[in-house]
Amino acid sequence: PDHAALVVFAGGPLALRWHELGEADLRAQVTMRLVEALGPEAADSLDFSRRDWTHDGWSGGAYSDLIIDVTARDAERTILAGAPPLHFASSELSPSFPGYVEGAIVAGRIAARRIIADVQSAIATRASGS
Repeated sequence: PDHAALVVFAGGPLALRWHELGEADLRAQVTMRLVEALGPEAADSLDFSRRDWTHDGWSGGAYSDLIIDVTARDAERTILAGAPPLHFASSELSPSFPGYVEGAIVAGRIAARRIIADVQSAIATRASGS
């Protein structure tokens, strides 16, 4: 794209207050804070997208998660191994920046390399078996 993107996360009491707002009011609140922090140019946005994690059944109300089941000793290793042809990627599984967008990007790249390797292996196997 020819423009930058900015992701904003809100948690705690602020997230609960913003949860009640409509799209236009939420955008106004976020824009006001961005202008305070970054200056008037921050008000010039192309688009605004909202993802409310408050009642998300899979996230527990947050954008990051931790494996807290003490009996799941190999959970991370099992998830990372995947179930070929299925591969998993998430910020929580990243070797760097776990729990952050940067970690999600790193984990996504690792999973993409694994998928590419699987596809290349399948192609090579088919070619040698023909």
